[in-house]
Formats: sequence, C-alpha cells, structure tokens
Amino acid sequence: RSWFTLVSAPLNETAPATRRRSEWGAMAGMDCLIGFVGKDFAIVAADMNAARSIMVYSQDEDKILKLDSHKLLAVGGDAADCIQEPDFFKKNMDLYAMRNGVPLSTHAAANYMRGEKSYNLRRRMSQVDMLLAGYDKDVGPSLYVMMLPLHEDVSFSLRLSLLRAIYFALNGTILSPGLRYFIDYLASMQKLDKASHGYGGFFVNSLLDTHWKPDLTEAEALTLLESCFKEIQKRFMISMPNFTIKIVDANGVRTVPRASS
Repeated sequence: RSWFTLVSAPLNETAPATRRRSEWGAMAGMDCLIGFVGKDFAIVAADMNAARSIMVYSQDEDKILKLDSHKLLAVGGDAADCIQEPDFFKKNMDLYAMRNGVPLSTHAAANYMRGEKSYNLRRRMSQVDMLLAGYDKDVGPSLYVMMLPLHEDVSFSLRLSLLRAIYFALNGTILSPGLRYFIDYLASMQKLDKASHGYGGFFVNSLLDTHWKPDLTEAEALTLLESCFKEIQKRFMISMPNFTIKIVDANGVRTVPRASS
C-alpha cells in the first residue's frame, strides 16, 4: 500500500506483524533516565534500582555505561537486554576505533546504534530505551534519544510515525535548534537538548521545559537535576532513593556525587 493509504487508514485496523511486542509493557518503564546539554557539557542521570515486578533486588545499579573517553550511554528496559545490547555496541565501536585509528563521533555512534536496532527489529528485537551523550571537539556536547514506541501493532506505529513526521515538517519543528533529526520507525533516534525516559520522566518534563536553558552552568545543571529527583521521589509511586549522575565534556567522562548523598 502507498504511504497515503497507511496514514489515512483507520488507526484501529490491525495488520499481521512478523513479531509482536512482549506483554511486559514499556521499555524503560520503571527505570528513570534524564539527560540534557549545558554550556559546554552534557549531563545524564539514572536511577539505581534493579527491580522486577514487585521485587527490588538492589539500589546500587549503574545504568550509565562509558562507551569511550567522551561518550556515555544510559539504558533502561529489560534487564538482560540492558546488559547485552550496550556491550555489543561498545565492543563494535572499540573495534572500529582499533581498525581505523579514530573513534566514531557522537553523531556517527548514534546513527550506528539506530541502524543496528532497526536491522534487528524483526530478528531479535531488544527492549531498551537509551540516552546517548557525547562531546566532540568541533561540535561540542550533544544528546541523542533512542526508543521504541509502546504500540504493539506495527501498522499502527508506522502510520503514527508518518503522521508525526509530516506534522513536524509542516510546523517547522524539525528545523528548530533542539530537534535536528527525526527518524521514527520502531527504532527511533532524535537529537535533543533535553530528554527523559521511563515513567519517572513524566514528572520531570515540565521542570526541564521550564528551567532548562542553552547556557546552563554545571552548578545550575546539578540544581535542576536535584529538583527532578525530588519531584520523582515525591510524586512517583516507586521508591527511587539513589541516582547516578555523569558528565561528559572536553576533559572526558566523570561521575558527579550528589550533594545530598
């Protein structure tokens, strides 16, 4: 069928899919990932809960992987996929750097990951949401978001993606400084100034919209994150007492201790 037929067809119409989503719900779900860029750095935070169903196994899990000296990857979703897929990306990026003598840029790494996720959608689809933060010498800090939509019907997801792409193109949003890329067919990748994943992210988007600014200093960024943590701990039904905070800038990757910890 033509793209117009896909867009205009009733949204409740179902079509056979090669592989349907698991019934375990959203990917990041009970994980909470927050990230944004500042004046000359990118900062990413993640909760430290390791949980399944009604059981919390530990509260010291580090969900932010250091891909190389200037890249961070925060992950949320299925516990096994959150270990296997980022490790696969890291090993292949290391191999590329060894073969070519230069590492992938943040932009190239984001597109590589998106390509792998798209290729595997109907082979071994993983349930992982990601925030990729990096710093490149000639570009500065950047933040990429990779996610899977919550809809199980592939036909519905495709039509919704096309509608969103057309809407953004017609309204000029795709040309705004914050959103540089729009690729969204089950393996989605956007470049953003600020983003969040998981149910906890629902409580912090308004704070990010209100208080984020392009020239945030590191101190202001940490203050904003603390406001986000307090809002999650106050409003969200799941206990998230601990968070990991990591920053990537011209000097590389570092972990920032919480002022209240």
